[in-house]
Amino acid sequence: MDDESSSCLSFEGKLLNSNKDLRLDEALQRISMLKSMSHLSSSAVAALSVDVSSEPNGKKLVPSKEKMECLCATRQPNLPPKDRFESVRHQKDYESLVESQIREERRRMEQYHERQDRLKKREDTDYRLWRTVCQKYESLVCLPTTRELWWRGIPAKGGLRGNIWKRQLVGKKKLQVDLIDCLSISHGLIDKACDYKTMRSELARKKFEKDSADQMGSIKNVELYSKKIQKCFPNLLVFQLGTTFEAVLAIALAFDVVKEKEDGFSGIPTDRLLHLICVLYKNLESEELALHALIDIVLKKLPHTLLSKGDVPRSLEEELKEEKKESNSVYLKDIKDQFDRFLLNTSPNVYNHFVQRNVNTLVLIQSAASNLFSNLLNLEVLERILDIYIFEGDTFLLRCLLALIKKVSYKLFGSPEDIYSVLGDESLDVLNKNISRKGVLSGYVYLDVGDSDEFIRDVRMILRRH
Repeated sequence: MDDESSSCLSFEGKLLNSNKDLRLDEALQRISMLKSMSHLSSSAVAALSVDVSSEPNGKKLVPSKEKMECLCATRQPNLPPKDRFESVRHQKDYESLVESQIREERRRMEQYHERQDRLKKREDTDYRLWRTVCQKYESLVCLPTTRELWWRGIPAKGGLRGNIWKRQLVGKKKLQVDLIDCLSISHGLIDKACDYKTMRSELARKKFEKDSADQMGSIKNVELYSKKIQKCFPNLLVFQLGTTFEAVLAIALAFDVVKEKEDGFSGIPTDRLLHLICVLYKNLESEELALHALIDIVLKKLPHTLLSKGDVPRSLEEELKEEKKESNSVYLKDIKDQFDRFLLNTSPNVYNHFVQRNVNTLVLIQSAASNLFSNLLNLEVLERILDIYIFEGDTFLLRCLLALIKKVSYKLFGSPEDIYSVLGDESLDVLNKNISRKGVLSGYVYLDVGDSDEFIRDVRMILRRH
């Protein structure tokens, strides 16, 4: 909408038009609701408040006309009516209360709008600074001022975020396989899976299975991954339909091909990486670059060790038994011990509860850090996490988990099963179990950590002494 056509809109209308933002939308809805409450007539309130079950047979008791004239919005209809002076005084108090709340909502909304304007200006400034860094990247990226920039977030404007991610991730690991060939194979698998799915004749299906016996496992994975991708960010249709959906599916299948040809990927479950693939492809906008970035992340020590480990025992006793068997348990034991020490300092009550309930924190580390929290948090926060992780490294993931636990600590004082359901692989399924398929676009929720700036600020401050 242009400025001329929007000039006749109210202040709220202009805000909603310029910032299609959930917070602003909710604030406007609250103001609208308060305004409607302030205009309710006494008779309307009385009619809405009639006690339906006041008669044994369930019939409504409709007040008489004389009583309706005496009823007011500040007293329920089953009580004696107020006298005229008391009614007028209470009505004024009620209207004053509603008006003050409307003013408070407007004040908060204006503050939020001003904050968004400041963030927009900061993003424009950061964009110019990042463009300068890109001109002499190798020398300028090491400066403390650049570190402040990545903690503030890399602007997505003009493909800058994708450009920085490409510089930091793509090409860092030398591979023996050709990723373009792997993607070509994956697209061929998708075509074959579509052909197989549309076959009606049982004879034709058996012939197809015989001719493609060596690929049937991968062909069946097409349908499996397709269903799981549709559960990745289901409130964002971009990942559910069209070329983006097919690209994410192709990258997942290509990663399976890489696992077969390249050492070091055995045992890594592709389905745990689907959310992460969505985030990478959205910003890199290339199947090859997203696949290369995924491989680079998976080969980093902490994600690789966690993904390769398989299912972590949920009790501490079972974990101690496994430590004696596995060769890489020393590294994970050090990670767990380090994390537990920091957890004791940052959230002592949660730590003590975990000890009492025999909760293995390595389960939480694996669920959250192995795929960079992509199965727990919303897309905006995930992009900010990746902005910093590509520079700060694996220890940043542990700081994120400490901050996340502190944020949602009120949910972590139940049984071990309750705790694992909050921070486990099925966390989002549990959170959204009561949301219908139709309501998923507007009602789908993630772990509530506030906005991205707030959460990153918490992550940065989590280990500082006060």
